[in-house]
Amino acid sequence: MIIDPISDLLSRIRNGYLSRLSSVDVPYSRMKGEILRILKKNEYIVSYNEYSEKRIFHVELQNVRKTKYIPSFRRVSRP
Repeated sequence: MIIDPISDLLSRIRNGYLSRLSSVDVPYSRMKGEILRILKKNEYIVSYNEYSEKRIFHVELQNVRKTKYIPSFRRVSRP
C-alpha cells in the first residue's frame, strides 16, 4: 500500500530519468492522470497512455541523452 501516491508518482519519474529509462509505469488514479497532463503540457514528459484493464499509466520520458537537465520535482503542501 502506497502512503503518498503523488510523491510516489514524482519519485518514479525522477528515478526513471536518473536510470536513463525511456518509459516508466505508474499505478492508475484520476489525480495522477491530471498531474501527468500538466507535466506533458510543460514538456517534462513526452506522453502518457492509460491502460485501464491493467490499471496503470505508461509514461514516456524524454530522451535523457538529449535533455540538458534532469527535472527535480518538489511537492509543496499548503495548509
